[in-house]
Amino acid sequence: MMPFLKPIRMSLFRSRVEIVGKPRPQQVALSLFAAFMVTTLLSGCPDEAGTPPESGSQTAPPETASPKVGAPEKKVNERVTVENADIPFEETESGLQYRILQEGDGHTADRGDFVICYYRGWLDDGTEFVNIYKTGESQNFPIGSMLPGFREAMKYVKAGGKIELIVPPELGFGEAGSPPTVPPDATLHFEIDVINTF
Repeated sequence: MMPFLKPIRMSLFRSRVEIVGKPRPQQVALSLFAAFMVTTLLSGCPDEAGTPPESGSQTAPPETASPKVGAPEKKVNERVTVENADIPFEETESGLQYRILQEGDGHTADRGDFVICYYRGWLDDGTEFVNIYKTGESQNFPIGSMLPGFREAMKYVKAGGKIELIVPPELGFGEAGSPPTVPPDATLHFEIDVINTF
């Protein structure tokens, strides 16, 4: 019991034991009210840690539970796909597939331009092989130094926009792959936030 409740319970209890003889209606009402107040105060009493008692189970529901250490990145990639399931991919003549997740309001990168962006890439099985978001620092590189599929995608997204790609092997790392993270002939998936172009 919390210390600040002890005087309350003692005073209420004392008021009941002092009643002698045949109880009057007023005394009965007072006793019932006193019992009600004690029950109410105790039910809302903070626990020893100073936090209100929680109702129901103490276990967090699965959807809000913290992810386990070392949980595969595949779940994150699946979430992106599910959240944007209503946005169809478009396919270009080269075989590149893309969809705009967020429209930009800047200009589109042209040959010779530099692009400032955040991006991450994963394989078909959900294995993430690069994630610039985690570094907290955007990348700045000339459009000519990008993978063919990455470079082509810059034609379809404006600065300030976000695009998702499915890059076939011939527009990615091809037969060589990029050991040890990307195997040969791998289809690549990218999510790219274009911050600016110049």
